[in-house]
Order: sequence, then C-alpha cells, then structure tokens
Amino acid sequence: MFLVLGFQVLPATMGSAQAASLEEGQVTVDGRYTVRQQLDRDLHMPGMTVSVSQRVTFTDLDFSRQADLDTLRDRIKTAARDSCLELERRFPPLSYASGGSLHECIRDARREGFTRAMTVLQMKAVAQRDATARLRTGLSVTQ
Repeated sequence: MFLVLGFQVLPATMGSAQAASLEEGQVTVDGRYTVRQQLDRDLHMPGMTVSVSQRVTFTDLDFSRQADLDTLRDRIKTAARDSCLELERRFPPLSYASGGSLHECIRDARREGFTRAMTVLQMKAVAQRDATARLRTGLSVTQ
C-alpha cells in the first residue's frame, strides 16, 4: 500500500485503459451525479447517472520533483471541480434532485482521479525499471 497525494493507493493490475493512459500521458477525471427530474413537488422520474469527464495531461511533468507532483494534484483538483460544477449547471437543483451534493461529487472525482494518476505513475515506474533491467542484462551479455 502507498500513501500518495494524501490518499491510500493499492497496487492494481494494468487494464487496457490504464495502459493507454500511460502511453498518452494523461488520466481522466469524472464528475458523477445520480439525478431524478422533478415533475412536481412529490413526483420524481427514475434516476439516471450522468457524468462529465476531463482529461488531465502530465507529459510535461517530471515526477522526481515534488513541485511537479503538486502541479498534477492541482490539475486533478481543478478538473474535478470544473466537471462537477458543469454537472450542477446542466442539472440545476431546482429542476433535478441529485443523489449527492456538489461537495461529494468533487470529493469523489478528486479521489478517483488521484487513484488513477497514481496507478499510471506506478506503471510508468515499473516500465522504467524493467527497461533499465533489460538494458543491464543486455550489457552484461555482450561484455
């Protein structure tokens, strides 16, 4: 278990979406609401889950520097806040009953975004270690 950016991150297996994120140098931050349209005061339509996603890039960052880790954290926080504010704009509380608050949406989107970012960064570190090991093995064989 790791503690990174204030959240516990458990090692995860590499899924295709995470592998793509690693190669593209980005993670996706999703703001989600479950909403029900209010027809009148007492009548609600069935709920549906809606989301707004934003991609956060990190190809310009050097993760050996704390300042760049802080920059990634700020980008994820901003994307989470902006996504959830957009959901609130599209589904105003006067017309829709949401399954959670704006604060919960932002909190959950940040947490998920941080977890995705840390998983991608861990995969990147493993890939770099593997490449270094292969390089060392190749050098020792040729000597």
